[in-house]
Amino acid sequence: MPKILIAEDDRNNIEILTDLLTDEGYSLAIATSREEVIKLALAQQPDLILMDVQMPDSSASDVLNREAGLEATRAIKENPAIRNIPVIALTAHNMLHQKERILGAGCDDLQAKPYDFAALLDTIETHLRKPSK
Repeated sequence: MPKILIAEDDRNNIEILTDLLTDEGYSLAIATSREEVIKLALAQQPDLILMDVQMPDSSASDVLNREAGLEATRAIKENPAIRNIPVIALTAHNMLHQKERILGAGCDDLQAKPYDFAALLDTIETHLRKPSK
């Protein structure tokens, strides 16, 4: 059973993703901060990460820093132990115009919120089938 690490700070989104993905048979881990997602990725070696692009950095003095998801992705892709884990960015629909910036940060793909469940599951399955880089 593939393991997915959900990096998300919004409880409603966590609940939606948990319900959807457990119904599909995936094993899940949840991280709610940049630090936690990196720590769990190293410890649990998930098969895929769903990364909230606008997740806040819990350690930042500026609580308006909403780039921790991209910062975590960069850190993951720079770490040889976890760089091959596919990262799918979860982004607000109005951020799709920033696709190049999001993919440039190291994300392998992106999906908009609110979720199109069929598209999200298809994207997950596509990346789980790809051989490791």
